[in-house]
Amino acid sequence: MKPTISLALVLTALLAVPTAVSAASDDRFDRYRVRAEVRRHTREAMREARRTIREAHREVLRARLDRRHELRDTYRDAMRDMRQAVREAMRDARRATRDATRFWRD
Repeated sequence: MKPTISLALVLTALLAVPTAVSAASDDRFDRYRVRAEVRRHTREAMREARRTIREAHREVLRARLDRRHELRDTYRDAMRDMRQAVREAMRDARRATRDATRFWRD
């Protein structure tokens, strides 16, 4: 009876060891798969963060350009108003000079 029990134990061990090994290896592959998924999610998060940073940089650049255009337009308007005021002042000065000399000519 002893040899049959030992033979049964050996057969059970021979059948159980590959099952345990394959279960352990499946667990290892699951770890690899989980690590790969974590890396994938990390890469996606980094891409999204970089994309967000690029969009923020673009918005800042657009705001800067808009501000620059506003300043340029304001400066142009001020210069136009100044030139117009100078023209009107010169016109008034010529008119006053002409009126003053008209008195002496007549």
